[in-house]
Amino acid sequence: MNIQHDNVCLILTASIIPNTNNVALNDISQRREQYLKALEYYRDIFKGKIYFLENSEYDFTADREFSSLFDERVKLIKFNLQDENNQGKGYLEFKMLDRFFEQNIVTEPLFIKITGRYLVKNLLNLIPDNYSKIVADAHKKMKVTLTGVFISSVNDYKQNITGLYKQVNDIEGIFIEHILYNNLTVKYKTQLFGENPDIEGVSGSYGESLKRNPMKMKIRQVERKILNKLNINHFLIEY
Repeated sequence: MNIQHDNVCLILTASIIPNTNNVALNDISQRREQYLKALEYYRDIFKGKIYFLENSEYDFTADREFSSLFDERVKLIKFNLQDENNQGKGYLEFKMLDRFFEQNIVTEPLFIKITGRYLVKNLLNLIPDNYSKIVADAHKKMKVTLTGVFISSVNDYKQNITGLYKQVNDIEGIFIEHILYNNLTVKYKTQLFGENPDIEGVSGSYGESLKRNPMKMKIRQVERKILNKLNINHFLIEY
């Protein structure tokens, strides 16, 4: 698929009020500030349609600073899905994505999904000129496919990802990243990004910065280019 940037939409996933126990950052005011900063950032740099998917009881009508960002291009889509069995944030996030695609008609053939508190500084560079399969970084040693940022066609999502959230159970150490690795990467339904995603933010899982060592990232970029040329869809070395 030959991709034009105006054929891509952005999906940001959010939960200002945490609704599962398995999160590192629980402070609502901090979470709200991080989501607000991210939405302002993407609203400025990304000119396509933006869907802000929010799964909590947070009242946007009482938050003028936040609600002023929403319009015909930047849409707020509210959910109130519960984690009855404490299966974790990945369970809720992908359950929300499933509901979104069930209940909404997305006219753009391709979407970028980003965890809503993360700033992807090189976002526009990550969009491929041609799309053939889901774009997501993966690691063989840990057997994970990363979900902080990935690119997919709507059809690929519906055919390959819908319903996988039901297999997630954070308490048992079965994370959405493991499920996607086994169902997508192992079956060669994914490819690596063309360059390292430059992500700023704090991990929701372990509460530390996502910034990586610059020298290690230079090495990773070289490895990435080699693997892409060889059509290998996961990193073989960890450092």
